[in-house]
Amino acid sequence: MLYGNYAVDAGSIRLAHQGATIDLATATPREILAVRRDTLGYVSQFLRVVPRVAALDVVAEPLTARGVSNDEAREKAAALLARLNLPERLWHLPPATFSGGEQQRVNIARGFITDHPVLLLDEPTASLDAANRTVVIDMIAQKKRQGVAMLGIFHDTDVRDAVADRLIDVTSFAPRQAA
Repeated sequence: MLYGNYAVDAGSIRLAHQGATIDLATATPREILAVRRDTLGYVSQFLRVVPRVAALDVVAEPLTARGVSNDEAREKAAALLARLNLPERLWHLPPATFSGGEQQRVNIARGFITDHPVLLLDEPTASLDAANRTVVIDMIAQKKRQGVAMLGIFHDTDVRDAVADRLIDVTSFAPRQAA
C-alpha cells in the first residue's frame, strides 16, 4: 500500500512530496510514479529487472532516471556493489544469472543508490550471509544518520533489533480493519 502497488480499503496514506502532501491512497498513477522517482525509495526482497541488462546498469538506473550522468551513476553503482561484496567479475553480467544472495545485493545497491527521503525495506537481508547482513545493517544506520525515514519488514530478529527504532506488530492487521 505504501508503495502504491495495492489499493487502500479506507483512510489515507499521506506523504510529503515536492513541498506538498500527497495521499497515496487516492493518487493518480502518474503521481505514484513521481513519488517513486523523487521521494519514496524501495528495496524489495525480490529483484525484477529487464533481462540481459548488466548488474552495474541495473543499480545505476535510478540515478540516471533522475538526471545523473551515466558515468557518475555507474561509478556510484560500482562503489555500492563493491561495498556489498559482489565480485567485480559479475558487474557486467545480467543479475538473472546470479544466486539469490547476489541478486539481493544488487537489489539493495539499487535501492540505496539514491537520496530518497523515505525508504521502504522489504526483507533486505533475507538471502544474505552474516558478513553481508552486517554491511546492510551499516548501510541502514548510515541512511538513518542522513535523516532518511525508513519503514521495514524484518523477520530476522537480530537485524530488526539492530536497526529498528520502533516496532509495529502487523499480525493483528486484517483487510477492512483499522491498523
